Amino acid sequence: CYLIENDKSILSKIGLNKEINKNDFLKHILISLIQIILLFIIILLIDTNLLNNNINIINEENDYFNEEELDDDVLEERKKLKNEKDLSLYPIVLFDIIKKYRNKEFPAINHLSFSIKQGECFALIGYNGAGKTSLFKIIVGEEKPTNGSIYIYGEKSNKFLFGINQQIGYCPQYDCIQDKLTVEDYFYLFGRLRGIYYYHLKQTIKIISNL
Repeated sequence: CYLIENDKSILSKIGLNKEINKNDFLKHILISLIQIILLFIIILLIDTNLLNNNINIINEENDYFNEEELDDDVLEERKKLKNEKDLSLYPIVLFDIIKKYRNKEFPAINHLSFSIKQGECFALIGYNGAGKTSLFKIIVGEEKPTNGSIYIYGEKSNKFLFGINQQIGYCPQYDCIQDKLTVEDYFYLFGRLRGIYYYHLKQTIKIISNL
């Protein structure tokens, strides 16, 4: 009570009045709810890439691409995927992937299309800065493509929010191992990240250590 009266006296000295309104609490709750809803909508738009899709529709008119300029084998792969009716036959399919960064004149990835068969060892070769790392980040969902589609066992990448990307693993070229963790620690770490129960994980690690 003393603090409230003291506040009133300070405000009155500078020509302000402090009115106590019992409905202020409800107003604050309402404002907080509105902020939560707006922020949730913004996060949803960012995660689902809807904002970028609208921008891409505008930019497609200025995007020059001629299929006939591609190498024969690349063009053949592109046409095969375009006419393929059952993409679930392939674990991974990338079609017409484009990745552009701001303030960059040329795209990091320019209309890339390919598929990987089950059990196939696929090598991605390119110079430094050719877009290999960007492509891997796009496949695992760490980055969003500017345009194009990715299919994991026939499921499009816009469903990644529902757990499809859990079937994809990615080991970066650098900084992928912490020196302070043992091999056993890594098994526990990645096993728990994958949702394996501790009891089953402990048994599995014990079996692996005895190999």
